[in-house]
Amino acid sequence: MGPDEISITKKMLAKVGTPVLSVASVSLMAIVVQSCSSYGREYEPPTGSLEEAQIPRLLMQICVPNQTVSYNVVEVDLSKQPVELTKFAKDDSPVDSRVSDKARKLTFDARPTDVDYGSIGYGQVRHFFANFSESMEHAYLYDTTELEQPVFETMFDGPQKLAAIHINAPNNRNGQGAEFLYWYKLPAKLSNEKFTQWQEPVAKSLRASFTPTSFEPWDYITHGRELPPYQPERSALKVRFRIMSYQDIGLKGLFWQRTYNALFYKYKNGLSDEEQNKLIYIKLADEPPIAGC
Repeated sequence: MGPDEISITKKMLAKVGTPVLSVASVSLMAIVVQSCSSYGREYEPPTGSLEEAQIPRLLMQICVPNQTVSYNVVEVDLSKQPVELTKFAKDDSPVDSRVSDKARKLTFDARPTDVDYGSIGYGQVRHFFANFSESMEHAYLYDTTELEQPVFETMFDGPQKLAAIHINAPNNRNGQGAEFLYWYKLPAKLSNEKFTQWQEPVAKSLRASFTPTSFEPWDYITHGRELPPYQPERSALKVRFRIMSYQDIGLKGLFWQRTYNALFYKYKNGLSDEEQNKLIYIKLADEPPIAGC
């Protein structure tokens, strides 16, 4: 499912008032068990072709420094899940023949700082010819750092024409009521071998603050002006980037996909939306663990 591109101007944003978020980009590694979500699905190229799958994309991770993730490790029965290779499989890709796996089920209330939400809203600002466009999307809970901070992940088209990224800053533990937007620029160097270092925002603004007297980074970015100096607070969200193809992103989550399917089909039916939103599972932590932010 590709980004829901929205051609947008400052006047349109003022009329909208708050960003309209659509689930347009999903994380392969995390799920919230709910019937209307796309949590945990594979990144799929529009045509499903191998050529499309090998096109470089931009992978972004978001770290929330002042929040934590608590969880219980649960056993997952895979005996009823088909053993099949993803469409992105290479000739030497291993076949997942496991009969069980483990996952982390979030508990939400072990610590006051624990998150109990599975996604963060963000937007891309891209420059096409003489115009700027903005896509409103979500990044999904993917993993934790070595300090047990939540890490959200998303993927979108390559860095070409990407002028800036802004992310909704959750102002409470359940991720609701985002009051601020943090703004980010891409680093000068991107690698397909590893992620960049955690990067601080270059600006902060009030959400939907398009008034004549308010500071609005959009004006600076779309007019090629240098942003004024900004010293981020310790709690400011951090981001990091890596270049990867659809195929490689699919392969790094090859085994988790079967685990996701087993959890999804076991817990999806018979629950209300509210109950489903409280069932958040993520894979076991990466090795080596993600560095704290």
